[in-house]
Amino acid sequence: MSHAGAYVAEPRTELVAVCDRREDAIAEFREDWPELDRVAAYRDFDELLDKERPEIVSIATSDHLHADLTLAAVDAGVKAILCEKPIATTLSDADRMIRACADAGVPLSIEYTRRWAPLFVEAKRILDSGTLGRVRTMAAELARQHVNVNVINPGWINTPGERKYASEEDLEAGGKRIPWGRMGLPEDIGKAAAYLASDDADYVTGSVLRVDGGFVLGLTLPEAPE
Repeated sequence: MSHAGAYVAEPRTELVAVCDRREDAIAEFREDWPELDRVAAYRDFDELLDKERPEIVSIATSDHLHADLTLAAVDAGVKAILCEKPIATTLSDADRMIRACADAGVPLSIEYTRRWAPLFVEAKRILDSGTLGRVRTMAAELARQHVNVNVINPGWINTPGERKYASEEDLEAGGKRIPWGRMGLPEDIGKAAAYLASDDADYVTGSVLRVDGGFVLGLTLPEAPE
């Protein structure tokens, strides 16, 4: 469910406005939610905050924009902020968001909501029960049968779904915050998968292959290198 859909479904909240710099995204919202024709639409976030004075704000933009929008919402007197994951693309941005919200007494929720979904709750219960044994032993056990078990951990990937919610300008700017200098491509993940499936990787098992252009590494630095 989208953020807009959640607010509409919850009887204690009223959706008063949406904002996107892309006109086509606003048009798509109007098409998907014709019954919400009275909901105001803005292309400037500061204007929305000034005119609508919302109590709750959802931030579902490209990751590198989360910090500045969060601080703007706090300065405007918003009472609670829901921000999409990940919190930010640099540790300093994350610290700024947390500090500003803490100082103002504004709850900041990073939307890792699937941990409460019944399917994931049940999966965790089964894992905790020991019925399936420790997942980390799977590779060791299957290695005796020469079966490889590896994981690909992708970073921020430029996919059609990502482009649906972010402009090319935002994606390019966000990519520059990654140490490698660009967002990942589906081909990058494909090449990693092809390697793990090839004979060249027949002795590789129990590994987590991070394919993120140094994204996670950049989070440990004061600022990701340009």
